[in-house]
Amino acid sequence: GVINISTRAATGEGTRQTLAGEVGSYGTAGLSYGLTQKTGPLELTLGLAHRRTDGFSAFDGGTETDGAEATRLSFGARYAVSDALTVGGNIFTQRSRFEYDGYDAFFTFGDEDNSQTRQETGARVFAEVQAGATAHVFDVTAYDVSRDLNETGTFSSFSGKRLGVGWQGTTTVSDALTLVYGADTMEETGTYANLPGGRAETRISGAFAQGIWAPTDSFDVSATLRVDENSSFGTFPTGRLAVAWRPAENLTVRAAVATGFRAPSLDERFGDYTACCFFVGNPNLTPEESESYELGVEKTFGGGGSVSATLFQLNIDNLIASNATFTSLVNVPGKSARKGLELAGSVPLSERATLTGAYTYTDAKRPNGADLVRVPMHELALTLEGQVSERINASVTVKHAAGRLDNDVNTFAVVDMPDYTVVNAQMTYDIGNEAEVVLRAENLFDEDYQLVNGYGTAGQSFYVGLRKSF
Repeated sequence: GVINISTRAATGEGTRQTLAGEVGSYGTAGLSYGLTQKTGPLELTLGLAHRRTDGFSAFDGGTETDGAEATRLSFGARYAVSDALTVGGNIFTQRSRFEYDGYDAFFTFGDEDNSQTRQETGARVFAEVQAGATAHVFDVTAYDVSRDLNETGTFSSFSGKRLGVGWQGTTTVSDALTLVYGADTMEETGTYANLPGGRAETRISGAFAQGIWAPTDSFDVSATLRVDENSSFGTFPTGRLAVAWRPAENLTVRAAVATGFRAPSLDERFGDYTACCFFVGNPNLTPEESESYELGVEKTFGGGGSVSATLFQLNIDNLIASNATFTSLVNVPGKSARKGLELAGSVPLSERATLTGAYTYTDAKRPNGADLVRVPMHELALTLEGQVSERINASVTVKHAAGRLDNDVNTFAVVDMPDYTVVNAQMTYDIGNEAEVVLRAENLFDEDYQLVNGYGTAGQSFYVGLRKSF
């Protein structure tokens, strides 16, 4: 799959502003402001947001609430120097604080007066160059995070930095063939007392090439190869091959095979928490390596409906997981496998209402045949969305999960987790002049459930908001 996140951008000449606010259950309140401006070759964006909540107990069954708040400021600029060159940059800063529960001196999980204050800053500068049939993007990115923890009167601090440099080129060879290629490097540094000497760093550099080929109107091929050099673990080549075939206008068959790797983080390797939590990292960890396969088919119908089915399998070699005593991490020898089936569909019930649904069956096993924890065997989501009137739109979503295992929060033994069904609803009312009221209801029927053993979730809650553009 692909995750595509696009930041706010100007859509036309002039200035555009958006103001939004929301209040609701658990003492929740939020306010945000956004601005975009385009004047000829110059585009500017500005965003400011603050949100707070009194929260609920992170420990399921606790009596002490765990609140949170965050404030974020972001700014972006883009300037077209010429038809062939555009330069720009983005920067953000965010400060947040949240409270959480944990373990007492007897290592029993429950209400604790813990809190974390987090300061994050990120920046990117870029240049886009158009040279004939080739477009280049050069960028430099930086990210800095610091965390100050207060765990029942014990204070600790953590900081991390990332600095990256990248280049990507895209060449349109013909209407049927596009080539994408580039290189990047990123250095990560961690500084905190739980590391040997208080500091550790790692660098990963790589180069990649991709070909996207459509030899006919009904057939597409995408092939990608990437080679990474990790400063601690050496060279890792990975790749992906995907094809899509349309034997009929309303029918598509897809297939893909890919490999990947994940190096253990600095904390997984070197973090030493024996003074408080009996946990220490494992410097002998090796990267996880994976291979994945999928085969799917999708059919659309003249009335606007569609159905799809996808078989998938993911095999992970040397999965990084907790050891038998939960005091460190180990590579699990052999292949841990996740395989299953995804079904999805959309049915227009009328000109104003549509029902969509998705179901996933996942069989997740360790090499010894034991089930992986926190991977539901069955997940189902159904959404009914419709236009109630000219001004009102509404939707109801039902989410169900079953067949879950987890580790008990105190004994760490594997336990069955109860199935749960949660219903959420939303309604928007257009009041005119580019303004709308938004009503949200979460966990409408007050389901008592846990996503992670021992940790609470929100009960029935309601929120009302107002959005205005001008």
